[in-house]
Amino acid sequence: MSEGDHSHEMLVLWLDLQRAIGWARRDQPGKGKILPWNCTDERVQLAWRKITAPENLDALMDLLHVESRKKNRVWTKKAIKECKARQTKGS
Repeated sequence: MSEGDHSHEMLVLWLDLQRAIGWARRDQPGKGKILPWNCTDERVQLAWRKITAPENLDALMDLLHVESRKKNRVWTKKAIKECKARQTKGS
């Protein structure tokens, strides 16, 4: 797979996560800010696990280098940290 394919695939995963967060907000109004790494909604958890899969580390690192929005950089750094932890655990 080319670098462009990895970038496209990663963006699709982030869009899936945003969609899952939207569903979680709709289903749990008034809950406030939803952060994927500590959300209990199964759709959000699944989307986050897909993003932080060990094989996505390079794509996440590439994304971090081009991301300019602070919130997105924070989330990408958190995803990288989780991805590395999952590599270490072998999951």
